[in-house]
Amino acid sequence: MLYSCAKQEFIPPNNFDTTQTAEKKTGSSQSCAQFTYVRPPVDLLFLWDNSTSSIYINDQTKQALNSVVGYISERFDYQVMMAPLMGNGNNEAVFFSRSGHNPGSGITTISQASAGTYIDQFSKVNGSGENGVQRSVDLIRNNQSNGVFRKNAYTLVITMSNDDDNSWVDPSSSFEFDPYRRDLYTKAKAHDLLCMRGNYTPSSLYNSTFSTFNSSCSNAPKLDAIMMRYVSISALFSQNSCSVSSQLTQNYVYKRISEYIYGTSYSNGFTFPPAVVVNPEEHSDHFNICRGNFTNIFDGVNNAITDAVIAHVYKYWPVTSDSSTELDESSLTVTMSNGSTFDQIPNSVSIIRDDFGKNDRDNYGNPVNGYRLVSNPTTVNTRFLPTPGEAFTGRVIELFGTAKVTYPACILTTYSEPDSYFGYVHMADRPNEATISLKINGNVIPKGGTNGWELIKSGSSPQWHSNFNIRIQGPGNYNPKTPGTLKTGYFVKLNGSAVYSNNAKVEISYSPSAN
Repeated sequence: MLYSCAKQEFIPPNNFDTTQTAEKKTGSSQSCAQFTYVRPPVDLLFLWDNSTSSIYINDQTKQALNSVVGYISERFDYQVMMAPLMGNGNNEAVFFSRSGHNPGSGITTISQASAGTYIDQFSKVNGSGENGVQRSVDLIRNNQSNGVFRKNAYTLVITMSNDDDNSWVDPSSSFEFDPYRRDLYTKAKAHDLLCMRGNYTPSSLYNSTFSTFNSSCSNAPKLDAIMMRYVSISALFSQNSCSVSSQLTQNYVYKRISEYIYGTSYSNGFTFPPAVVVNPEEHSDHFNICRGNFTNIFDGVNNAITDAVIAHVYKYWPVTSDSSTELDESSLTVTMSNGSTFDQIPNSVSIIRDDFGKNDRDNYGNPVNGYRLVSNPTTVNTRFLPTPGEAFTGRVIELFGTAKVTYPACILTTYSEPDSYFGYVHMADRPNEATISLKINGNVIPKGGTNGWELIKSGSSPQWHSNFNIRIQGPGNYNPKTPGTLKTGYFVKLNGSAVYSNNAKVEISYSPSAN
């Protein structure tokens, strides 16, 4: 009896370990173009008719102007300059902005709330001479260094007049009305504004007599504006048809300037949506005062400002901000808000990228539409039009062709991580090889053979390892996979189909070895 007890007392106990590998992670991300919205810089120049015959200064127009100011105040990084249509330099010009910037240069800084009441303080001017377009050119040209008109902003000029720009008239000519001369002047002033806008290919608009800037625009202080608009509010009906006043002059120059600025293409490929048109005679940013609706005279301005935020186009799209996330490319799906899906473009396809639009092509000139997962976490400007911006850091997809996103579209991405493969089973203690028993997902894994296990040894003894990575690239590829799953102790190596993956239950038992 004593001998029997002693024998049992010294039999080493079995070690029994159970490990459950993690399930494969999945993820999804849904966001819309406005989700990464950046408050755009918007610079406005209001030129207000201050002639003695002006009919625009009344309670309705003040209310309408305040409405515009309220419309832009929270949606944009705005700066507003107001000046009399007939005046010299910055005399009587006023300014207010979101940031509270004080430009100096003889410009009076006012509060946003007082904008509507300030317009009736402009000095009245007698006479019929009016040079509103040249005035807008001069004010924009001379108020860039002081920060009133900024580079890379949306620049909008709003001109209100009950007359028309007539500075093209040759005082020495006996023939006062010369439509040819008027057209040359109008084109020349459009050329000047476009030179300052930037992204403009000089054309036949230039005229050596009337243009402020040379034919190549090389002497123009360029704004490189994201977008420029010239919104004119004037009489578009004849005097006999104008319900507001018979003293109004049917407009030509301001109207045509609006059309030129609106319709001249951008050399960087930027386009903005069609202007919202309410009345048939109103289009291309010129609006009619003759209809007598003073309350809504700035509707066209509001529509133009709205255009400023709906033209953002994206060529990269966020998948996840977690840069450590591994993505299985084959699991990735990309679905637009209209339900359409896009395919992943194989890496074997060479793509000629269209940096300014959606016309991506392959080497054969065929359209390329779809996406590619950018291989590594990175930081990119997701937006490419009208300017690069809205940076994002993490895992992204690059969009091509019609897959590029335009506001207000949304994208849903879903994905899962790749399968994780494990080629080894860990044992904390030195094992007696003859006692090792292994099950994976309830199946007994035999010792040796094509699909069995083998103990990692040094010579004939189990080998101890520190921080050993049991995660491998995949079946048959035992190169370590990162990020690794590190263990310290002893290990059996798995062969063939014994390699296990996600959501696997691994059970190993063994007796510790005395040697």
